[in-house]
Order: sequence, then C-alpha cells, then structure tokens
Amino acid sequence: MKFTDNRDRQIIDELRKDARISIRELASKTKQKRSTIHDRISKLVSEGVIEKFTVKLDNKKADEQFIAFVFIAAAKEPKSIFDHNIVKEIFRISGEFDILLKIKCKDISEFNEFVLQLKKANEIKKFSTTICIDTMKEEV
Repeated sequence: MKFTDNRDRQIIDELRKDARISIRELASKTKQKRSTIHDRISKLVSEGVIEKFTVKLDNKKADEQFIAFVFIAAAKEPKSIFDHNIVKEIFRISGEFDILLKIKCKDISEFNEFVLQLKKANEIKKFSTTICIDTMKEEV
C-alpha cells in the first residue's frame, strides 16, 4: 500500500507515540472524522501496513537494561537463535556477517550464557558482539 496522502502518515505517527490513543483523540489531533480514522486504521491493518499494536517497555524497569548486538557469520541459517526470549530483533545483513541480533537481557551473566550457547552452535562460523553503553533513541 502506498500512502496517497499525508493523512495515513499522520495516523501512523500518532499511533507510534501512543497505540492506546482513542479514535476520538486521534481524530482531533489529525483533524479527521472519527469514521475516517476508523476506516483508515482498518485498511492499514488489513493491508499489512500495521502488523500489530504493541508496547514499549522501560528497559530498566523490565529488567532488560543490558543491551547488546551480535553479528553472526553462519554456515547455514541458525534456527536456534529464534528460540531465545532475549533475542528481540533479527536482521539479515550484508558484508562480513550474515545476521545481526539485538539482544536485551538482565545482565552480563545472562548475556554470557547466550554467548556460550552460540559458541556450541554448529551453524555459526564466527560471531562478534558489541555492548550498548547508552540508548539514545529506541522505537517500537
């Protein structure tokens, strides 16, 4: 779906700020009718532009303040990486590595356990880790 006008973009921008915003408030902020907002959101969902509505957690309060990125060079796609609840995002990338993982966990010990499991995985040729020292911007 292409955005034919700015109205869909306005709706999406407001939903990104707060997915719990009411249709009434969304209509007021975007200066559109409530029925139009409802129809546009339904269309965005049915066409797959909006995949799901979710929450943005405070990393510290959710006990996920240790954030790391793992670059993986794989002999074949490592299915085991999808099974870990600390793996939050997985990207196929180009260059020296094939896959990039975004990890969020409690602490270095939990991360170390994950790294030790990676070392045992037969599908992984090599990997490199980068630890996040500060989150400057993070969106859902």
